[in-house]
Amino acid sequence: MEGERVRIFVTNKLPEHTTIHWHGIRLPNGMDGVGGLTQKPIAPGAEMPPGAQAETCGGCHRPGGFPGDRIRVIREYADDETNSETATTLLMHVGMSSSSGRKIHWHADPAVRIEYVSTDPEHQTIPYVKVTDAKGQVKEYRAEDATDQQISGGSRQVMDCIDCHNAVGHPIAPTPEKAVDQAIAAAPVTRKLPFARREGLRLVKESYPSQDEGLRTIERELRKFYESREGVPEHDALAQTIAAVQAAYGRNVFPAMKVTYGAYPDNKGHTTSNGCFRCHDDSHAAKDGSKISADCEYCHKQLEQPF
Repeated sequence: MEGERVRIFVTNKLPEHTTIHWHGIRLPNGMDGVGGLTQKPIAPGAEMPPGAQAETCGGCHRPGGFPGDRIRVIREYADDETNSETATTLLMHVGMSSSSGRKIHWHADPAVRIEYVSTDPEHQTIPYVKVTDAKGQVKEYRAEDATDQQISGGSRQVMDCIDCHNAVGHPIAPTPEKAVDQAIAAAPVTRKLPFARREGLRLVKESYPSQDEGLRTIERELRKFYESREGVPEHDALAQTIAAVQAAYGRNVFPAMKVTYGAYPDNKGHTTSNGCFRCHDDSHAAKDGSKISADCEYCHKQLEQPF
């Protein structure tokens, strides 16, 4: 049925390791990428059972093996002359030994089973969640506006790694602002150039008939802008910035494929798409009145002193 997740059994009858590539279907690389690079090859005579993406991820990323807390620094930049930086530092409660007693990867704990119903092919609308904890206790949550018809007619899934990590491999930046900010944070776009963020963002947001035309225009317009100002910047700094802005555009915008920023929602977070808030919205409630929390510090804590 349209919108339901397809699970395929694969038996490798070849005398060598193999993987599968699905032409014309966009999938996470862990289910579709190069063997030995993004997914574990299927050995001769071996089968890939349903839910194999979790087993594939679990070959290296075991839920119990994650560190307790991790630091994440999000850097954003202004459109002013100095490209002013704002840094947000978060303590992410990731693994099983988190100091908070809460952990994001609790969702992937093999002792816990989470089932949900989605009403759209991208699994962005989830009116129902069922949790079976490590003690076998079951609790069901419904969104406040959910109907019995939605729940019975929706697609029922068991939560898997890709329900959150759905944009691995070649993620498309959710916004042009994010793409440019990431390029500045990684240093290819130098903050020494005045208005580098403003001008880079202006150009990557434009619509071009082809990617090649976009790349040419970005170089031409950046050179034109800086050559018109007093004090022409160093050649290397300008060349490096042009290449980085071109890369921010070229990695995310493919006009021929009608792919651009935000084309694929990233469920690992909640700043540019529903992500965590598909369930963690304080709207999904159980019969006893308990809710799936939307408390910001449930998964992370903002630190006062940025790094």
